Amino acid sequence: MWTNFTPLLEVLWKTLHLGLPNEHLGLYTFLDLSNNRLSGEIPRTLGRLTSLKVLNLSHNQLTGRIPDSFGEMRDLESLDLSHNDLYGEIPESMGKLLQLTNLKLSDNNLTGRIPHGPQMDKIYDMDSYDANVGGLCGTQICVPCIEPMTPEEAASTPGDGIESEEGLVWFSWMTAGIGYPTRFVTTVLGMYGFGYFHRPMWRRRRMRSRAAIKF
Repeated sequence: MWTNFTPLLEVLWKTLHLGLPNEHLGLYTFLDLSNNRLSGEIPRTLGRLTSLKVLNLSHNQLTGRIPDSFGEMRDLESLDLSHNDLYGEIPESMGKLLQLTNLKLSDNNLTGRIPHGPQMDKIYDMDSYDANVGGLCGTQICVPCIEPMTPEEAASTPGDGIESEEGLVWFSWMTAGIGYPTRFVTTVLGMYGFGYFHRPMWRRRRMRSRAAIKF
């Protein structure tokens, strides 16, 4: 009668101080510790709950980084770490969670690229990553990641700036050199257009006198 029996242990604690016996870690399939006023860092030992399918640690005051050991929970289907103070990057190991279908990491301070994986690439819900002050990027949220500069690129940047500045100065002087004779020729042509050089000398003198008086 018990040949198909699968042992499991579901835990739902609310503001209780209890421990997880090490001898039963493989029995836990559902662990909801949300809204428990938990603080501090998430222990790496949670990754030893390899039979866990649902883990909810949301709405606490948890800090630190998401442990790499989370990638060892191979049966995990739902992970909710939202509304905490977690920071840093999402561990690459989470790309190995092949059963993951629900992920909530919103309202934290996570940064960097969202890791790829067979299931991670299928989670396109913006609510899963919303309101991370530090800023996440990745194809899942259609935000391109800025690749860091290599040491060679960083070393060449100041030189490029100097060359650009020198080029700007040279261009300014060239413009001034071209502009001066251009204005001179334009002025002379204008004087020809008004007939200045075709008037008699006495008329030109008279025009200069009038211009001087008018000024």
